[in-house]
Amino acid sequence: MVQSSLEGRNDSINVYMDNNFDQVTNTDKSISGIHNLGDKEELNSD
Repeated sequence: MVQSSLEGRNDSINVYMDNNFDQVTNTDKSISGIHNLGDKEELNSD
């Protein structure tokens, strides 16, 4: 019983880590997207 509850805990930690990693990579993508939008606006205003 103790072992199965420990395994369940490890699974939830792995899921948590995966979700955080996805959030970080998504944030990186949206930041680069914002930079790209800014570059386009600067080019258009010239």
